[in-house]
Amino acid sequence: MKKIKFFTKMQKNFSIFKKIKNHEVVVKRFYYERSKKKISNLKKIGWGSKKNQYKRFFLLTKNLKLERSKILDFGCGYADLINFLKRKKIKFEYFGYDINNEFIKCNKKKFKNTYFLKNFNKIYNLNPDHIVCSGLFTYKTINAKVYNKHIFKILFSVCKKSLSLNFLSKKNKIKLDKNIYFSLKEIRKNFKTFKCKKIFYYDKNLKEITVNLIK
Repeated sequence: MKKIKFFTKMQKNFSIFKKIKNHEVVVKRFYYERSKKKISNLKKIGWGSKKNQYKRFFLLTKNLKLERSKILDFGCGYADLINFLKRKKIKFEYFGYDINNEFIKCNKKKFKNTYFLKNFNKIYNLNPDHIVCSGLFTYKTINAKVYNKHIFKILFSVCKKSLSLNFLSKKNKIKLDKNIYFSLKEIRKNFKTFKCKKIFYYDKNLKEITVNLIK
């Protein structure tokens, strides 16, 4: 009986792993194709303006004590969070992770003394104080929900002090087929079992929901 349960669990874990990888392959292909287009870096990662991008960063970090902290920018894109943090004139240690190799190559040239990762397993050894995810959970695939649920748990377990994320709201009147949209109720449900202080914001201009999970 124990062997049957063991193999059933193994099959379930393999199925989840396969779905996660399939999601990453689709997302990676999408942003790789975007990275080759002759458009601004901001457009390549799907944002409309620098002003709105910085507003997202502000909402993601406003409740965090960032001075002398280690920050992991998970899904860093072109690492624009670095310049936002530099404006605060604080001391911090930045690490960027992205599955898109083109973004990582570009970042390594632009930010010479900064550590960028493309190997997911290396984040376990970083011990970051704060993890920030901006725009990571926007692209819709058939496996997006499985991926999101899995990544939420991993990132929360890895961070020492906080995990901050944002989501497109279902209140958007114009919805793109490629995107996934959330209600506040759905987001609260995702983090219901997380033992921490939870702060939720809805920004009516961005039409986005920002979440701070503070340990």
